[in-house]
Amino acid sequence: MRVSRATWATTVVVALSLALAMALGGGADVAAPPAEGDVLAPVRVLAMGREALSGEAVAGGFLRAKEDVTVSAERAGRVVSIPVPEGAAVRRGEAVVHLDDTLAAASLEQARAAAREAALDPDRPAAELAATEEALRRAAHELALHHPASPLDGVVEVHHVDAGEFVAPGTPLVDVLDARVLILDIDVDAEVVGFLRPGIELPVRVPSAGPEGTASGRITRVAGRAHPRTRRFRVEISIEERGGPLRPGMHADASIPLPPAAPSLYLPKSAVRRLRGEWGAYVVRDGLARWTPVGVEEIPFRPDLWRVRDGALVEGEEVVVSGFSGLRDGARVEVLR
Repeated sequence: MRVSRATWATTVVVALSLALAMALGGGADVAAPPAEGDVLAPVRVLAMGREALSGEAVAGGFLRAKEDVTVSAERAGRVVSIPVPEGAAVRRGEAVVHLDDTLAAASLEQARAAAREAALDPDRPAAELAATEEALRRAAHELALHHPASPLDGVVEVHHVDAGEFVAPGTPLVDVLDARVLILDIDVDAEVVGFLRPGIELPVRVPSAGPEGTASGRITRVAGRAHPRTRRFRVEISIEERGGPLRPGMHADASIPLPPAAPSLYLPKSAVRRLRGEWGAYVVRDGLARWTPVGVEEIPFRPDLWRVRDGALVEGEEVVVSGFSGLRDGARVEVLR
């Protein structure tokens, strides 16, 4: 049967009209049942609750020995020997390097002889006697400078020179450290520094040291002003570590307990998204994901959370925290419990 061109046109108009009527008939605010094959977006949610958030600030830094010095040459000379090997204990005043002292030793013997001669002469003026005694002290001091000594009880950590080298004044010779007392330097925000003062005990943890990497530290200094660039305050924590697993150079975290803050709404940072230039979160309402703009602000001691500053979020609503792939405003969702 042949169909006229007019009949085809009439059929197309009727079909378009029916389709338009079906599209408009449901209304914008009524959710039609899912069509066959329509897959719900699986999401996980968190019920919003107002709470007085308490917790702790965690600040990290690197451990250092409280006593850590470099012994340097004060006189030029050839290194004759280094009596204390690396890793060995050394006492305060014990020589750690011997420089060639031939000339200094000879000068000391001459000064001693002159002092003895002056002391045996009863007619020697008092000024000359004092001069010879001063010369003797200077010669003894000069000889001692050829045998640099450790200024503390500790361990020789590093040799900077070898026997046979010629060194000039100021040349580093050896490093000596005492790791029985460690120092942890941390930087804290202005919101935290007000809770700190010298004498407060804080727990310290070194993750790389395993289960034994915990210790108690005591605040010994709190900076009186913030760093001009970071606007943070330096805090010094002293840790007595006598033979434990903690060592200088390890990274450590100090935990600072904080009092509860004012009750507020908080959002995990994973829940806050950016859509069309504005920040917000998806809220599940009547089985649909609804985009809700929200204003948030940082919490200095909780890097995982935002504090809700303003917006349309209310207590008790369920906010999407995961399952954002393909999620859009108005999408049907399946809440995973």
